[in-house]
Amino acid sequence: MPVPNASTAPPNHLPWLDWCRFLAAFVVMMVHARAFAFTSYGLIDADQQHGITAAFYMATRIGTQGVLVFFVLSGFLVGGKAIERFRDGSFSVGDYAIDRCCRILVPFIPALLVTVIIAHASGLQKTDPQAFLGNLFFLQGIAVEAYPGNDPLWSLSYEVWFYVLAGSAAVLGMRGKAGATSLLLTTVSLLLFTILKPVYLFCWIIGALAWAGRPRQRSWSGLCAGILLLIYGMMGVQVFSEAQTASINAVFSKYSALFISYEAAQLVFCAGGALLVQQLILRPSSSPEMISLEKLGTALAAFSYTLYLTHNPMLHLFKSLGLQRATRFTPGSVCLFIGVIAACMIVSYLSYLLFERQTRQVRRWLRNTLR
Repeated sequence: MPVPNASTAPPNHLPWLDWCRFLAAFVVMMVHARAFAFTSYGLIDADQQHGITAAFYMATRIGTQGVLVFFVLSGFLVGGKAIERFRDGSFSVGDYAIDRCCRILVPFIPALLVTVIIAHASGLQKTDPQAFLGNLFFLQGIAVEAYPGNDPLWSLSYEVWFYVLAGSAAVLGMRGKAGATSLLLTTVSLLLFTILKPVYLFCWIIGALAWAGRPRQRSWSGLCAGILLLIYGMMGVQVFSEAQTASINAVFSKYSALFISYEAAQLVFCAGGALLVQQLILRPSSSPEMISLEKLGTALAAFSYTLYLTHNPMLHLFKSLGLQRATRFTPGSVCLFIGVIAACMIVSYLSYLLFERQTRQVRRWLRNTLR
């Protein structure tokens, strides 16, 4: 049921989606930080294997869901807007290519270089030119693996090939604009998704369709459906999770009959996320407190991409400097865990100031140069 007096169109800035972006990156970072700071649940001391620690381990094994949120938001904000511009005839392949290249590459190239340096210095991996070039050209999961010491880079190949497919397909649909290059890129992108996991392409498409078909009014039914699907999909992902937490997996496995498959659970999760995002963009600010909360989310989201790119190399650096996995939850081990998270946040923010914050200037310079 639509909510009376609701907004009929989203504002230009979508602050609640900023919170989604930051929380997704923070969750992924927290999952990895826990794996570096604490041993697996089955190996902690027996007297500490109780409900509170089990809940902590459950909360810190949802990294996959964090990445799925990124895919939905990317589809929503990039794919959906590309569809919208294609439909109204304002899609510009040049602007699209410059925007996507700058957004991805300005923070990514420094992060990849730091990854190589830390992996070499910590003894994790000798400098590997093939792996470096494979990651630089976003062939993770296709020709190479994510560069050692930075596992989250696996998702970047998906993100980039999402963009290539969407842009080339849009050009193919433009009368008088299509050519051999756009057809080739579309074909190559589709072929690559036969090597990559195509379920993630469907997740991205769900996000794009959610923007293209977004409602004009707020709806409690849409909000509730989104939350329910999100929870159901999250439970399904946990049921089929391969995370090394055997005793917790045993709890979830009791409910496997409620779900079709791991891929189906991911799609349900993304569908719920897309419905929820549709409603979040129509939620107006109603008080000074809410406006302040939105501004905080925008500030945190500004460096969320850098946080995603840089936290794993930092964790490997901390490990090489002596960080060990604790087997007990003590004030010291908990404070160390919080300190590791804080250090990752600080380093990411400083890196953001140096690189990601300059994305707009780089984009402007590139456009002026190409003109």
